[in-house]
Amino acid sequence: MDKNELTLSATHIRYLLGIHFLSQGREVIKCTDIADLLNVTRPSVHSMIKTLSALDIITKPHYGKVNFTEDGKALARDYASFYVVLSAHFRLLFTEETTDISEAVCAFMSQMTYPQLKKICTPSANHPPFKIEK
Repeated sequence: MDKNELTLSATHIRYLLGIHFLSQGREVIKCTDIADLLNVTRPSVHSMIKTLSALDIITKPHYGKVNFTEDGKALARDYASFYVVLSAHFRLLFTEETTDISEAVCAFMSQMTYPQLKKICTPSANHPPFKIEK
């Protein structure tokens, strides 16, 4: 998997982040846990598992539990990091406490390439983190 060439939809990213969250402290994740966390059906989870498996992000043996590939684990960590940076900026834009920005952040990330996300979410001497003026 070449993450520089990878195109993920907002739904892919949502599942990737959900599985990443569930994998903290665990080696494998049950599909029912994913369905419960994301409030989706088990058939939806199984369909996305096939998609993410084809992208070499996760593995799931027949009747087994979900596990990240090494590349998938690194990708999930990166996207979780991007999500933290971007959601902080989105919270400045959408100040109402009732606003759920998670879908907006995932949609935004889905429109960017991995290199673009890395560039805007990783500060450097030549590229400080972007700032939103209030």
